[in-house]
Amino acid sequence: MVGFFDSLRIELKSTGIDITVICPDFVIRETHRRAIGSDGEALGETPMQEDKIMTASECADLCLKAISKRQRLLITSLRGRLGRWFKLIMPQLIDNIAERAINNRH
Repeated sequence: MVGFFDSLRIELKSTGIDITVICPDFVIRETHRRAIGSDGEALGETPMQEDKIMTASECADLCLKAISKRQRLLITSLRGRLGRWFKLIMPQLIDNIAERAINNRH
């Protein structure tokens, strides 16, 4: 997706349209509280540690600042920024981490 939007940014450069790619980390949303477990029943609470993730309002503020500055890319967490660089030098490591995270959700 980032490559697509980078290409789009280049194509639209002469039109005055800018593209900001936003890569948010986990965000507290009401949908987390409505999550459904593997048994199909509502969990009733978020499986996430909400004190360690940003609110939707905080995420929106970061997005608005990045867009107003015409930033090319916004990665909202240190984990995301580190992951981006590790993916360049050790892509399999990031794939393994993502796979583990997916498997731990189920």
